[in-house]
Amino acid sequence: EEGSSGASSTAMLWFGDIPQELTVAKRVTEALHGHKPPSMPTPFIKKVVRKGYRAQGGQAEGGNANQSDGWLGYAFLVFRDREEAEEALRHFNGRTVDGDWTIRARWADDRHQGKAKEGRRLGSRLGPGCDPPLGEQLFPSLLHGQELAAAVTRHRDVAGLGWLDPRADAWIVAEVIKAYYRHHPRREIPVAGICIP
Repeated sequence: EEGSSGASSTAMLWFGDIPQELTVAKRVTEALHGHKPPSMPTPFIKKVVRKGYRAQGGQAEGGNANQSDGWLGYAFLVFRDREEAEEALRHFNGRTVDGDWTIRARWADDRHQGKAKEGRRLGSRLGPGCDPPLGEQLFPSLLHGQELAAAVTRHRDVAGLGWLDPRADAWIVAEVIKAYYRHHPRREIPVAGICIP
């Protein structure tokens, strides 16, 4: 199930040698988010396989010692376009993240590529000076659980929408907040010559 080195017209990579404690989509996302280039959005995790293959002699090819039962996982990551996937391949292959995961990155086999529409959820690559969608700006896809709830509460308070029922579903509150910001765009404040929203 490993990735091949053959080129593909789509933008999916295979990341292997994942230690068992990281073989959950959220953990993989967090590990990559903290080590990606600043200009690259966090890739979309299409699939994570917890027990993908056994480490050779308890030691993975990249040097990862599995601390549980000798199994290593792998994941398929979708990028916005081939150029971004190539950048990720150069950047991540051989890089150690979260202490004990030395990433082994390859192009995913064509059979796993599927028909990626536009890569990750942001759609096609953003042009220079373009902003990501409002929802991604306010509530990044990396946020989950309490972090997401805190972001919703923070934006509700900043927007002066305290009248919203705190028991309402978070997605309803998020939609009201997005509607508010569409009609009342956030102002940028210049700090040391840099505009900060």
